[in-house]
Amino acid sequence: DASKALFSSSENATSLIHEEKVLSGELQAQFNSISETSEKTFIRATEIGGIVDQQTSSFNQIVITLKQISSGIESFTVSTKTISDTANKMKEIASRLSNIEQEKAE
Repeated sequence: DASKALFSSSENATSLIHEEKVLSGELQAQFNSISETSEKTFIRATEIGGIVDQQTSSFNQIVITLKQISSGIESFTVSTKTISDTANKMKEIASRLSNIEQEKAE
């Protein structure tokens, strides 16, 4: 009887050890999956960081370009006003010359 009990106990222990080994393997597979997912997440986060840096650089370049355009428009506006003022002065001079010619003709 003692031998049977020892054999049965040994079988139970062997069965438990086998179950522990299977569970340990499943747990290791889960940890590997978590590790792989974490690594992929890190890679994606790094890629996103690079994309954000590129977009920031592009945005800064757009801001610089818009400032240059604004400066060009301002220069154009000043030039246009100068041309308009000069044209008005020339018109005034032409009008005076015309008046002088009319006075001489009379």
